[in-house]
Amino acid sequence: MPHIVKIIPGRTHDGSPIGQGTKVLLSNGEYLQGIQSIRIDIKSGDLWKAFIEVVPSKQDDAEALLDLINKDDK
Repeated sequence: MPHIVKIIPGRTHDGSPIGQGTKVLLSNGEYLQGIQSIRIDIKSGDLWKAFIEVVPSKQDDAEALLDLINKDDK
């Protein structure tokens, strides 16, 4: 599973950073899609944390374990 490598802010025409157009680069070279919001939380003496809200466009197959029960065993 890829991890976040870089958060790249959008830019205005004069180069100032803005929220709209911000991209999130993943370790596999792709950009995270469906971003709704990004919040950065920084506390004194602690690591910064990014909270990224996304609306997924596709979902990976889910794995599940199924136990079959013979109806005679009920």
